[in-house]
Amino acid sequence: MVIMHLRSESGLFGPSDFQFRPIRQCWLGDNADVALGVAATATNRAKGEIMKNWTWTLSWSVPPNGTPAATYAFPNHTVVDDGRRIRFSPHAYGGRVNGSGDFPDNVMIPYPYLQVDFRIHGAASGGPVLSGRHVVGINCTEWPANIDHPPGPGFGAQSRCLGGAFLDDVVLPGETTPRRVTFEELVRAGCINVVDYTPRNPDEPLRGNLVRLDMPIWAPPPAIEVEMYA
Repeated sequence: MVIMHLRSESGLFGPSDFQFRPIRQCWLGDNADVALGVAATATNRAKGEIMKNWTWTLSWSVPPNGTPAATYAFPNHTVVDDGRRIRFSPHAYGGRVNGSGDFPDNVMIPYPYLQVDFRIHGAASGGPVLSGRHVVGINCTEWPANIDHPPGPGFGAQSRCLGGAFLDDVVLPGETTPRRVTFEELVRAGCINVVDYTPRNPDEPLRGNLVRLDMPIWAPPPAIEVEMYA
């Protein structure tokens, strides 16, 4: 699993250049379809400085019905030449929030959700649900179309589904020893930006599973070319 940074307005990368950042560890929610990952640190080879990248800010708020919302994702990608080249085509999809709640059922979506009227195409899962310039949810699923019903609606997990996350071997600012930290500790330390944040109940046990992905990779990675379309 990797994060891939594409072209950069700063000029660090050219139009067809990219950079991979491996995911070192990943918390997986036990009921909501969400995850919290930690990417390898990117370092400027010339200056030795840690590189920073722009991010959206999370929001714990639930947009009212009718609020404009959108997602940004890469559903229109193709893998060609026997997997040696990936062609990416990012797109934004806009619409409105038309529902929310703690859970609509105990099987398909048993977690706090947002219902939206824009398409959540295949391979768009994990993209942000944006509203008011903040990430209020994460794309999860879309109910399939049938003869009597058009595609949709789409559903996303509310951002607050990340509240029970935790990570291992973290050294918070002002500390020197790595330890397990909760999502709330990361917010309080300024490592994650969240507006309208509501602290979790400290009596609730931590949930979910942590997967370590920083083991050595013995097989060489495939040669990948990326074609990005505006």
